[in-house]
Amino acid sequence: MMRRAIEAALGFLLLAQDADGAWRDFDLRPGAAEAWTTAYVGRCVRKAASEARVAALARARIFLEREARVGGWAYNRACPPDADSTAHALIFLSEPKPKHIAALARFFQPDGGVRTYAWPPPRHGWGDAHPEVTATALRARPDRPSGP
Repeated sequence: MMRRAIEAALGFLLLAQDADGAWRDFDLRPGAAEAWTTAYVGRCVRKAASEARVAALARARIFLEREARVGGWAYNRACPPDADSTAHALIFLSEPKPKHIAALARFFQPDGGVRTYAWPPPRHGWGDAHPEVTATALRARPDRPSGP
């Protein structure tokens, strides 16, 4: 029963992938999420056993490599690079380029927390560290201990 549920979910995700390799969601004011969603869904699809996932993951990888910027990855093309999109992309890509690893470092604060964006002034919501962004960024660091 669990296997069928996983295969059904995987089928849904594979059908939801756009032709350019992206998975899009969260259609908010700046538009739909692209890199963040693609990296996150790609990480989930990679965990599921299926022949169909190989082509989907290859398309997602090409999309993310094309969307990479000097400062990392962004929610979408209308937004500046952010820590969580960058971290999810680094985790998904497995062997990211050193310049992309360095891009993530600029979001770390002196106390070890990670803020979403590098541009806001202190005490602005997007400029403060967030636990979920910090956790994801720490998982993306190449010097982190290996594990699940």
